[in-house]
Amino acid sequence: MNRVCLHRASSHALAAIGVSGEICHESIAFSPGKDGIVGKMEHVLTAPALIVTRLRDMSPLCARLKETQKGGIFKMPQGPYSDKVMDHFMNPRNMGEIEDASAIAEVGNPVCGDVMRLYLKIEDGRIVDAKFKTFGCGAAIASSSMTTEMIKGKSVDEALSLSNEAVAEALGGLPPAKMHCSVLAEDAVKAALEDYKKRQVSL
Repeated sequence: MNRVCLHRASSHALAAIGVSGEICHESIAFSPGKDGIVGKMEHVLTAPALIVTRLRDMSPLCARLKETQKGGIFKMPQGPYSDKVMDHFMNPRNMGEIEDASAIAEVGNPVCGDVMRLYLKIEDGRIVDAKFKTFGCGAAIASSSMTTEMIKGKSVDEALSLSNEAVAEALGGLPPAKMHCSVLAEDAVKAALEDYKKRQVSL
């Protein structure tokens, strides 16, 4: 089947960290076909974000989650994740793309299926803007979000020295089983800067 299906389903990943059944059953699942996955990835990384935003605006459950951030009584269980991880997952920074990017890179984890695309705008050897699109779990999104915050304003050399351990530490720590998400972010930065160097050579 050469398509990507978007459907409502119960999230076993959310259930595993103690999230209530009510929230789990409001999850959205992606089912890519076995053929043409690469060709459909652009759609998976872009269109659902717009759909999710519209659904969140319509969802009473999302309104309750927002009340939590304002000190309300409803609290989403966060399991082994720190407050910073939950914040960057629920409110990701710099999500999107840069049309006139100086560098673009896409990296993936073949084991868990996470994919991160990173866009950089570089001027005079310094990163003036960074945006991302990530298809993956909450820890992957949080790692991507934090990474863009950490490299903005940095020189190319400074950004190259960013380690996955530094990303995890900035997030208040990641569970051992999720450290690969910070590795994905580090790999994306290095790949994007490699793309930038190649573009400079070709000028």
